[in-house]
This record gives sequence, C-alpha cells and structure tokens, in this order.
Amino acid sequence: DTANYTADDYPDAGLDENYCRNPNGTSHAWCFTSEDGYFEYCDVPLCTECSGYDPQTCGCTSLRQQDYRGTINTTFSGKACMRWNDTKYTAVDYPWAGLDENYCRNLDGDFRAWCFNEDGDFEYCDVSLCNSCSGSD
Repeated sequence: DTANYTADDYPDAGLDENYCRNPNGTSHAWCFTSEDGYFEYCDVPLCTECSGYDPQTCGCTSLRQQDYRGTINTTFSGKACMRWNDTKYTAVDYPWAGLDENYCRNLDGDFRAWCFNEDGDFEYCDVSLCNSCSGSD
C-alpha cells in the first residue's frame, strides 16, 4: 500500500519522487508501479566486496551485514530494539554473532541487520551499507 511509505514516515529515505528507494530495508531498491500498491525491484547494483570499511559503522553488502558490530539499536520505523537476551536468540547459542545489548545484528543470513522491536516484531534496522566496495551482483 503506497500510503504506508511516505516521506513523513521515512524522512531520510529520499521519498520525494517515485525514484527507486529502499525505505523498509528489503534486499534491493524498489518502486511502486501502480496506485494499488504493486511494486517492482529496480536494477540497482549492490556492492559485493568491501574493503577499508569499519564494521562499527556499516555492514558489508556481500556479507548481508553479518559483520556489523556497531551500536545502532533502532529499526527503520524508529522503534527501539529488544535486548537479545530477552529473545529466543542468545549469545550462548550464537557466540559469533555479537548479540550485545539490543544492537542490530544479522545472525541468520537475512538480507541485512535486524532486531526484534520493542513490540516483539521482527524488523530491519537502518544500518548503513559500507560504501567502499567493488563489484556488483
């Protein structure tokens, strides 16, 4: 539904025109193709190889942000993330995933870093994709 994606709801997503964007953190940029809410993914290349980046500030696209170790703890919609030890995923079960506090992570190979929001719902986080990259997929 196009009404769910407005510049007011996603002020930093560049939704001022019908350009390809990714306000909700899906795998690729997309745009609406009709008023009925139909959309299509856009042919925007993704970085596949990162170099010279800091996993404290961004996540590598080719790794689907599984390398991200920063402190962002809010979702695209602005909701706070739950602490990982209050979810079914724990640092004991996923010691390699960096499940500290309530920071956004990608422990299961999803499209990008995510968390359970304060309502207990799965949601993607607004973690930057590293911008020092080469190649595309």
